[in-house]
Amino acid sequence: PSVDQFDFQKFLKFLYFVIDFVLCEGFCSGFIGLYDSQHFKPEHLDKVDIKQFVDAFHFLYNLQLYPIKAIHFINAPPSIPEHIVKLLKDLDTAGLTEKTYVHKSLDELKEYIPNDILPKNCGGDGDDLEELSKNWKRYLVRQKSWSLKVDDLKYTGPLP
Repeated sequence: PSVDQFDFQKFLKFLYFVIDFVLCEGFCSGFIGLYDSQHFKPEHLDKVDIKQFVDAFHFLYNLQLYPIKAIHFINAPPSIPEHIVKLLKDLDTAGLTEKTYVHKSLDELKEYIPNDILPKNCGGDGDDLEELSKNWKRYLVRQKSWSLKVDDLKYTGPLP
């Protein structure tokens, strides 16, 4: 999204929802993140609450809810990954910086992610991102009872 549309809290809420869903469904043996940061600007970082970022980092990475295998950045302006990797190094107690990669080309990315699962939009042979998104939305609609249960929990504040 544009800088004006970027909402870090909504991003975290979505991320936590996905993590809850994946953990409850039990079909994840690890996480590989692929971030296309082509439209990411330094101004996006101005909209990130550092305390929330640090809390989220510790929750996601130090608890190791499921193994983080790698985080890949593609199409990044040169300064963005440097800022993110520096921040990760400052916080890193789980060895995440050694699993963080900034790729200068899609060919370089293919050395890490098999071409058959890499989305077409990223130079692979897999489904395009729009189709993957539609499939996930269809799947989540079929799982509506689960998402309603999560909504009923009404998380307020940090977990004990």
